[in-house]
Amino acid sequence: MALDLDTGLKLANFALALAAIIFTWFATRRKDLDKRLYAGSKRMDAHDLKIQKLEQQIEDLPTKGEFHDLNIGIERMNGNVKAILTQMDGLTASQQRLERTLGGHEKFLRDLKLPKEPQQ
Repeated sequence: MALDLDTGLKLANFALALAAIIFTWFATRRKDLDKRLYAGSKRMDAHDLKIQKLEQQIEDLPTKGEFHDLNIGIERMNGNVKAILTQMDGLTASQQRLERTLGGHEKFLRDLKLPKEPQQ
């Protein structure tokens, strides 16, 4: 079977076209892969920054011991406030007794009939 020049050129042209298609497929596939890898790299960088930010915030949080000390301090303040409220209740009762007594004196003085002074 003898190939003439025309058939050989057609086969060579077909082979070149087929090679160009295969090369283009691999080249565009590689570009798509590069884009996906770049996007993935950007996402990983963003996640890394978020993780660093969270780690920084966690380091700044109070420890269990600090929370315990704060809780003890608040309980002491509650005890002091209760003592102050008890004293305030006693002062309020004393103030009410004093107001009743002064009210009685005031009523007595108002009701007191003083002799009128002679006019000159």
